[in-house]
Amino acid sequence: MRDTTPSDRLDRQHLLTVNLDAVRRVMAEASCNDPVGFVIDATDHGGRLFTTHVIAEEQDISVEEAEVILDRRTEEYRARGEFPTFVLAADWSFAEAVLPLLSHRATENLALVRRDRQPGQYLVVAVGSGGNLYSFVQVNRPAADGQHRVRVNFPSS
Repeated sequence: MRDTTPSDRLDRQHLLTVNLDAVRRVMAEASCNDPVGFVIDATDHGGRLFTTHVIAEEQDISVEEAEVILDRRTEEYRARGEFPTFVLAADWSFAEAVLPLLSHRATENLALVRRDRQPGQYLVVAVGSGGNLYSFVQVNRPAADGQHRVRVNFPSS
């Protein structure tokens, strides 16, 4: 893993800012009680790996089939002049299992986030430019049924 630069961090902040409404919407619809939102650059190495495996799991298909879907979606975005972005919400156990695969500091960062989080705040992670950005957001959520389900969305303009 490479060190990230200030420019990389700005890229992740922009990725989150541009997709904030979409990730809030997906988090509001998530069935788990305490969702973690993800905004993923599908062109980033880690983001592509993450996205491919989530698509495969969600649609119960092979990773190879998921790569084809992701490639098609990426081309659709580019044809519209948009940036290929993937948004999802999942429970904390998913975040704790997946993020350490993308960052050697993820376990430590998640512990700090849990410690520092205020009531009513939800975690959103932007994955891109070779790293992760952790942020808190407010989300209007109905009562959830507590069942884990990954909720996925490719935002559109």
